[in-house]
Amino acid sequence: MLKKFITIFLLFSATIMAVSYLLPDKFVFSKRLETLSDAEITYEYLSDLRNWGIWAPWVVDESVISENIFEGESGKVNHRWDWRSSIKGTGSVIITRLDSLENLIELEVIYTAPVSLRSTYTIEIEEMGNGSHINFSASGLLSFPLGRIFGFFLQSALEKELDKSSEKLKLELDKLESRSMNEFNAGETFVEH
Repeated sequence: MLKKFITIFLLFSATIMAVSYLLPDKFVFSKRLETLSDAEITYEYLSDLRNWGIWAPWVVDESVISENIFEGESGKVNHRWDWRSSIKGTGSVIITRLDSLENLIELEVIYTAPVSLRSTYTIEIEEMGNGSHINFSASGLLSFPLGRIFGFFLQSALEKELDKSSEKLKLELDKLESRSMNEFNAGETFVEH
């Protein structure tokens, strides 16, 4: 009986190893979002990690975050956000590169629980006629063997979360643009000729 159990266990383990060897060792996904806010407002908003708790893909909503710790200066390289969530686990986001001339933000996202995973996010913001386009891309390496098996499901799960969170982000940015326009209109003066 024990011999049969060990044989089944070894066959199962070998199958898992063989299947995971054939799976990709990295994940990549991207998302494009249009917003009414101009590129400058969008860049400033996204480069301050204190704003991310409202919309970030790894946060369902602010009520599930049990702890937020921010380090470094907002809108600067090495600005960091550590979070703990009863639903989404524990992790960190660190700004690794900012380029206000190119409207580019690069981040390292590190999940420490329930699984260990590191990924790189790139956010490119393009000015358009009346608003901006935000291009998100993310990539990361998947460990062998369990990370690759997990990664098989990861991409579709992250894409779904990014779809939901991008709607929240769009609402927030559109509110900022609306507020900005109201402040501009309130400050307008007209000169009669």
